Amino acid sequence: MVDHLLNGVLLPALVAAAILCAGWRPWRKRDRVRTGHWSAAIAMAVAGAMSFVSRAWPLWTDPDAGPTHSLAEAVRGSMILLTPSARIDRIVLLILATGGIGLAASLVKRPAARAIGTAGLLALAMGLIIRPPDHPAFTTFGVLGLCATAVTLWAMTEPLAALRAGASLPLSFLVLLGGVSWFMAINDLLMLALVCAAIGASAGMAAIVAGLNPTFSLARGGTPVLIATLAVTMWLGAWYHQGDAPRIAFVLPLAGPALLWFGELPLVARRRPWVGLLVRPALAGIPVAIALGLAMKGQPTGS
Repeated sequence: MVDHLLNGVLLPALVAAAILCAGWRPWRKRDRVRTGHWSAAIAMAVAGAMSFVSRAWPLWTDPDAGPTHSLAEAVRGSMILLTPSARIDRIVLLILATGGIGLAASLVKRPAARAIGTAGLLALAMGLIIRPPDHPAFTTFGVLGLCATAVTLWAMTEPLAALRAGASLPLSFLVLLGGVSWFMAINDLLMLALVCAAIGASAGMAAIVAGLNPTFSLARGGTPVLIATLAVTMWLGAWYHQGDAPRIAFVLPLAGPALLWFGELPLVARRRPWVGLLVRPALAGIPVAIALGLAMKGQPTGS
């Protein structure tokens, strides 16, 4: 388990932090960088992909591998894993695709074109990657529901990210995805748990960068990866889980992005910044905490 956390969560988060620093350059105190939006998309996508393919790095994950496993073998194994056949493994392709969508969004200057293009490409990526043509077993209505959910959550989150620069929004996604990761681990879905944990930890790194550079924003790049990861993790988790957690528990965390808007009420928004820094992550954590409570309630207590 320690190896999984080090290679599947900590290392991807550190790589994401380096990418975020390259984009936002927090050490420039006098001349704040305001154009590092591209780095959030790349950082989140790279972190998620690294977490996923860490299972194919035998030199790291196999204690008996020894020095006979070369870097070339590790890379070959990773490339094999990046062509997944199981539907649950397609999450890595979706993360990479939404990273590309976020990167493209960061380069488009017209807000209307950026919004329409991002929403359309996000729905297309969700539909084509999670329901490929050779797997008709997944119902059309289920995939359409997934696409609609992802686009709706993104449409809620993107304006908030544009409105609310700083650390509170990344910190909220750290809480949200961290809780989802715990929820997936409870339901024995380790791969989904690790990927969510890696992207959540990357959001935590983004919060640190935002603390050093207050102009940091998840808008125009970072939100498609975060929302797609949340939506598809809960959807795949509900499909694959065999535990005692009720199905409603897999829906509750999707309310997190909507609840963040309560942090824009005058009672919060007009107060000192540290109030929002506490309130918004707490709001994001409410539905996840309820889902965790339902999942843990269904766990056997042992004999």
